[in-house]
Amino acid sequence: MSTSKRPSPLFDWFIPIDGDGQHIGTRRAERPPTFDYLRKVVDAAEGNGFHSLLIPTRFVNGLFEESAPLSETWTTVAALAAVTKRIRFLVAVRPGFISAGLFAQMAATLDQISGGRLDINVVPGGIQGDFERVGEKIDHHTRYARAEEFIESLRLLWERPLPTTFNGQYVSLEDAVVSPGVFNGGPRFYLGGASNDALQLAGRQADVYLAWIHTKENISSFIERANAKFSEA
Repeated sequence: MSTSKRPSPLFDWFIPIDGDGQHIGTRRAERPPTFDYLRKVVDAAEGNGFHSLLIPTRFVNGLFEESAPLSETWTTVAALAAVTKRIRFLVAVRPGFISAGLFAQMAATLDQISGGRLDINVVPGGIQGDFERVGEKIDHHTRYARAEEFIESLRLLWERPLPTTFNGQYVSLEDAVVSPGVFNGGPRFYLGGASNDALQLAGRQADVYLAWIHTKENISSFIERANAKFSEA
């Protein structure tokens, strides 16, 4: 019988960039996403031992009416990283809306500012109509193929501060340099999704796989399917 111990669970939360409140059905947040409020959320999570905070990426408010205030992802996390000491930040990014070379430099800088507390949640999919809102019209499979090149090019840029060339179908770099590089090996990549494309991409590229909450009745079958797709990758 194995005597190895199961790893202790790590508890994460999220940063409510849409705002939040106490009541369901309000059109606007009772607690708007001001920096002062978001800092209170982060301070509470850090003070109570949470491991990490997910900060989503959106183009409009996703929890209240679309015209309600929304705190932009990258600006917000940069400010919050500067006023915290321990808690990690899991930052969502949608490949294709920012160049891989620029994002690599942004992420490396934030990783340095935070002392290596940055992880990246790559989000190729999304809510139907969300991509089209900002001019994105490529299909599901292509979004995942592009996301894979995005991840591969980031890892290549972060390996060493030397001119880097990457010739992909969706990502192109010519003598790109990221300096200073990432802190202690760099961010981990998180990937989620339940489609075949999502599971296969996670099997090839993810350091951590994110799954939706499942019922007790279907979690076993989902894990079996996910493991099969990971093996195919």
